Amino acid sequence: MSNTVLITNPTLHPKAKSTLEELGFQVIIAQDPAEDSLIRLINDNHVIGMFVRIEKITEKVFDSCPSLKIVVENGIGVDNIDVEAATRSQVMVANLSLGALAVAEHTIAFLMALARDLRFNDISTRAGEWKSFNQPSFNSVQVSGSNLLIVGTGNIGQQVAKKAAGLGMNVYGYDPYVSDEKMKAVGLQKAETLDTGLSLADFVSVHMPLTETTRRMFSHSQFDKMKNSAFLINVGRGACVDQEALYHALVEKKIAGAALDVFEQEPTPADNPLFQLDNIILSAHVAGTHKTLMENQAKAGAEAIAEAIYQEGQYDLNIVNKKQLNL
Repeated sequence: MSNTVLITNPTLHPKAKSTLEELGFQVIIAQDPAEDSLIRLINDNHVIGMFVRIEKITEKVFDSCPSLKIVVENGIGVDNIDVEAATRSQVMVANLSLGALAVAEHTIAFLMALARDLRFNDISTRAGEWKSFNQPSFNSVQVSGSNLLIVGTGNIGQQVAKKAAGLGMNVYGYDPYVSDEKMKAVGLQKAETLDTGLSLADFVSVHMPLTETTRRMFSHSQFDKMKNSAFLINVGRGACVDQEALYHALVEKKIAGAALDVFEQEPTPADNPLFQLDNIILSAHVAGTHKTLMENQAKAGAEAIAEAIYQEGQYDLNIVNKKQLNL
């Protein structure tokens, strides 16, 4: 059996490569993540494992590359990987959950930045706009006592809830797959419907995985249900929010502002209309990363590949298609 692993993104922390090499693997790093280029690399080198960041791993890749045994996603979401196709080809797909706390912290950072209007304060201060000490903060709002709706109450959503409760917020949860009892157990008040939750929320934070059901679950109708003083935060999956509808909601002041770490298209084009607005804060899909985490996650991903290859049948790693593969 080959012992070659492909890292599909050269920006992945170098700890991934060094750990894989320490574990006895040959490592190649793709410079071009295009489908045909990946297929060529995999087949020419008899690649058995891939370490992926945001690259699309398609049905064609799995169908064309019989040497593949394991694909590890450097994060939680695997919507960039065709898991069904992987399962048909008997390829394990694993993800890493180390970034959950980082995503929760980024969410709270966005929330506070929106609440205290930090973007405007920074710009106006740099511009010397000191007409009065209060002027830069006219648009700030109080966080304590406000209502936060968390849409998607898995691990990340629950961590956001704990942090928000510590800020004195009233925390609600909407998740059709989580019972009222489970919500209460983690300190959440359940919103029975999304519309109900949206109507009372001062802040809405999206943490749903991307499925056909959740794709563009936030569009014109949902923004119409929100308070015009409310803020939307999305650190989950970009396609859960209809960007065109969000743009119009922000321009027409249907909502007060937004913060996005994820986009429908990534990397998002430089001419994205949202970039022209002054009531939105943006980051480039970095919520689940920080200096320490990037190294730790790279090491964990490399070890997950080794575990899948060397410890057949004894897996501690999180294989998302484990049940389908009867592992």
